[in-house]
Amino acid sequence: MRPAIILFYATATVTCFTSRVEGSKQETNDLSSLPQLFKFDDFSHCLSNQKDNSYCLVTIKLQPENASNTTKTWNVIKNYSSNKSHYRYDLLRHGVCLSNTCDNCTFNFSERITQIYNQKFKNLGLRCSVEKIRCENENSKYTVDKWDYVFALIVALYVVSVVILVSSLEIFKTQSPEKYNTFSKTLIGEIITCFSVSQNWHILTQVNFQDHKEDFVSCMQGLRYLTAAFVIGTHTGLMHLASPVLNPQSTEEVFSSFVVTGSANGAIFVQIFFVIGSWLLITSLLEKMEKADGISFRYLLLYLLNKYLRFFPSLALVVGLHSTWLVHVARGPFWDDLVGQEYRRCRQKWWLNLLFVNNFFTTDGLCVLQSWYMAAYFQLIVVTSIIVWLLQKRPRRIVILAGLVTIAYIISLFCYLFWNNREIAQKFTPELTYNLNFLLWNEWNFTWTSTYFCVPSFAVGSIFGYIFWKYKTQKVFKTKFGYHQCIVQMSSSSGCQSPGSGAGKTANSQLFIVREIEKRPELLSKSQLPNEKAKKEKSLLEVVELYEVHLGLRISQQQLKKKINNMKSRLKKKTDKQKTGNKRITLHEWEKVLYKILEGDDNPTINKIPEPAVADIAKRAQECEPKHREEKNCEKSRRSPEPKKSKLYNYETEETHSLTTTELQRLVLLEQLKTARMQREYILKKMERLE
Repeated sequence: MRPAIILFYATATVTCFTSRVEGSKQETNDLSSLPQLFKFDDFSHCLSNQKDNSYCLVTIKLQPENASNTTKTWNVIKNYSSNKSHYRYDLLRHGVCLSNTCDNCTFNFSERITQIYNQKFKNLGLRCSVEKIRCENENSKYTVDKWDYVFALIVALYVVSVVILVSSLEIFKTQSPEKYNTFSKTLIGEIITCFSVSQNWHILTQVNFQDHKEDFVSCMQGLRYLTAAFVIGTHTGLMHLASPVLNPQSTEEVFSSFVVTGSANGAIFVQIFFVIGSWLLITSLLEKMEKADGISFRYLLLYLLNKYLRFFPSLALVVGLHSTWLVHVARGPFWDDLVGQEYRRCRQKWWLNLLFVNNFFTTDGLCVLQSWYMAAYFQLIVVTSIIVWLLQKRPRRIVILAGLVTIAYIISLFCYLFWNNREIAQKFTPELTYNLNFLLWNEWNFTWTSTYFCVPSFAVGSIFGYIFWKYKTQKVFKTKFGYHQCIVQMSSSSGCQSPGSGAGKTANSQLFIVREIEKRPELLSKSQLPNEKAKKEKSLLEVVELYEVHLGLRISQQQLKKKINNMKSRLKKKTDKQKTGNKRITLHEWEKVLYKILEGDDNPTINKIPEPAVADIAKRAQECEPKHREEKNCEKSRRSPEPKKSKLYNYETEETHSLTTTELQRLVLLEQLKTARMQREYILKKMERLE
């Protein structure tokens, strides 16, 4: 029975495959007799050989010459074009080179092309009409105007000023490093040093493992890199599919694959950028609110201004280039349809891009279409920042609001798609993709480039950002997600880090700081005298520079001070008698050096431990079993060890030995008062003698 079933399925499969191949061959043979769908004469050759030539890009519509008696060719065209997965073979896209020199030419290009094609396809029973035509000659219709020169002048002045500024900055840094460090800490200095070549190169090439937060952010950057690579690949492939092809059937087969359908709906994957952006935005605002005990309205305005100024320069350069010189770079059959149309849009609506509101308008009027992302992202940053500022006293409500917005959006989107009979995943067809015709789609503007389409992604990112901020100190972000974190990190520049790699880097930095404290004891000084403070600030600047040179990490003076204080607190807590008791204590290398610097013998908060100390009560108890009880050392081991005598013990007297610190201080004050009185009496007696 089983062999029969297997034979049946094998026969059916072979029969189905054979019939499909035969049908495909028959269909290919039928299509080979049709007029060529895409055909373009050589553009450069046409316009360079003769000055009177014109190159026309035409769309020719085919119809049956006799509607009641159609030919086989028309039937094949009609049946094949009725399938949306195929090109429309009744619309021929051709590029034709025409000569303007002819005798008694009284008709225009459209009539000439119609006459030529009617004569060409008359034997196929087809009638032709020109549906769309655009002609151009050797002279470009775009001339260089005053706005082109203005933009070129602005860019040239900017480049020259930056070159002069950077050169002066590097010379100043080489000749006066101390003044440079002081200047770079001012507001103007921070702005100017942004153009420093050496500083920017160091920032680009450094890898920082200082804290867990930055390690986690590197995972986010890895995910951002993977998404960006996918988006770039999708756009590159899309441009190939939007161009004319020599073999249309192969392109039609590509559109039937699941990979192309998923890639064509790649705008959904772009939402990952919004999730990451909102995650980092919420985390940074909540951390600022936690440190500064709230966010002021002034800080909110400066924060939004900073975001705007970060986006503005690069966007202004791209918009200016599209509005001026880009159209003069090259020429071609499709140059005016793509670049020329972009040029005309940007000349009219460039200001919408600079205000980040260009995505509110239809796609046929957008300048720099891909900038819709920057507009939507900046708008959501503004709205989210204001909401966080309003709800900063109750940050938990941010999560509740974000959850409600996400649910409301999903319900409203479902209702819209259901009542309007729309699809959430759009089916891209060859005709829709050709020449980027889908950009004229209403669904494109509503579901992909609009801000409200990106709201749920931003809300979801805000929820995760709050959770990360709330539980950032918990082990869930250090252990459970470690392997998932590692997978994403492998794609980023930092690579996958083992749990101990960051700790090793931190230990090296601590040892380096301790070695520098040995050379510069003033770093531990708390004196408020001007000379001592100036000396300490100078030492801090030197250590900051050396820290960056030796470890490849940047650290500010404030961070260095905080790090030194944390190291001191950690050591004191680790060596405190009352907290350690009889536990085994092991000091790291940097802790031993710092302990020596702090002079543990004289420091009342530190117990000197020259090497790992062991206080093993169980061992001593074993030695004091009945057979050893008569030994003297057994009795000594039962008693607690005598406190070690301080260096000041030799200066103690019988009177001061039994006094407490408070009593001793009072005694010193009384002695000082007694001495002062004696001096006063001595001076008075001396004055009386002189009188």
